[in-house]
Amino acid sequence: MSARAAALPRHLCDPATFEVSAADRELFDRQLRGFVPPDAFDAHAHLYDLRTFAADYQALPAENSRIGFDVYRRQLAEWMGDRRPSDGLFFAYPTPALDMGAANDFLAEAVRARPGSRGLLMVRPGDDADRVESQVRAGGWAGFKVYHLYSGRADTQESAIGEFLPDWAWEIAGRRGLTIMLHLVRRRSLADPDNQQYLRRYCRRFPGAKLILAHAARGFCGAHTVEGIDALRGLDNVYFDTSAVCEAHPFEAILRTLGVSRLLYGSDFPIAQLRGKAVSVGDSYQWFYASAEGGNGKMTLVGLESLLALRLACLALRLTDGDVERLFGGNARSILGITSLPILPGDLQR
Repeated sequence: MSARAAALPRHLCDPATFEVSAADRELFDRQLRGFVPPDAFDAHAHLYDLRTFAADYQALPAENSRIGFDVYRRQLAEWMGDRRPSDGLFFAYPTPALDMGAANDFLAEAVRARPGSRGLLMVRPGDDADRVESQVRAGGWAGFKVYHLYSGRADTQESAIGEFLPDWAWEIAGRRGLTIMLHLVRRRSLADPDNQQYLRRYCRRFPGAKLILAHAARGFCGAHTVEGIDALRGLDNVYFDTSAVCEAHPFEAILRTLGVSRLLYGSDFPIAQLRGKAVSVGDSYQWFYASAEGGNGKMTLVGLESLLALRLACLALRLTDGDVERLFGGNARSILGITSLPILPGDLQR
C-alpha cells in the first residue's frame, strides 16, 4: 500500500479488504443460507468515493475510487450469493477530513437509480438548518447520519450526543417523519446514564422522528446493551441495527425487551468485508483482526460473524420465519415508508 493510501482508513483502500475465500462461502452456505431470507434489506451500509476523504486523493481515477451500489452488491454476493441484500439504507463513510458535500452528492447519485433503497444525508452540527431542510426536500433524503468525529471535542469518543446531533436535526426529522442514524459513544454506550437520559428526553420530545441506534446501540461490549436496554422501554420511535456486532446477547436483549419490530439487519459494508471480530472483554470490548500480530488464517469476515451471532439470538428466542423476515427487511422497509407492516399484538415481549 502506498504512503498516500496509508493516510486513508486501511479497510477502504486495501485490495485485500474485498477478497473472499472458499471457506467463507462454505460457512455461509452451511450455517446461514437457510437463515437469511431472499430479498433482504440492508439497514446500515456505506457507499463512498475515496476522493472525498481528503484533497490529496482527488486525482485518483474514478474506476479505483468509487464504491457505489454495483460494487457493494457484487462484493456481498461473493460470500452471500443470491442472499445478498437487494436494497438498503445507505450513507457516506465518515472521516475527519471528509468533503461532506461531495460525499453526499456521490451517495445521492448512487441511490437515485434504486427506488427500493434510501439515503441518509450526513450532517455536522454547524450546518445551516434551513439549507439542510431544503436539501432534504429537494433530494428525497430519508433522514440524517450524524457522527462523533464532528463533535468538536479533542477526544470525540467521549462526546455527549447533543455535541454531534444538533437539535435542528431532531426538529426537521420530527416534522417530516425522517430517520436519524446515531452511533453512540462514551465508554459504556447504552449503559451510560447521560446517554439514556438524552435518548428518553429527545425521543419523547420528537415522536415523529425515527431513531436508529447503530450497532445494537454500539453493543460491541454486549453487556452495555443488556444493562441499558430497559431505559428505552416505552419509546415507540427507537430502533437498532445489527451491523458489525459479533455476539448474540445484545440482540437477545433488544428482542426480549422491545420486540421483534425494533431490530434491523445491517451489514456495515465495507466493515463486513474485514476479517475480524469484536469481543466483549470485561466492561469493554476488543476488535481482533486477521492482519493483527498473532492473528491466524481461521478468522472469517465480520459480516459472517455478525450474521452467525444474529442467528444464535433468533434460535435462542425461537423466532418464527415471519419474525426473521421482519428483521431482514420488513421492519426497515416499514420504517422508511417503502412498505407497511401491521403492528404485532404484544410484539415479541413474551
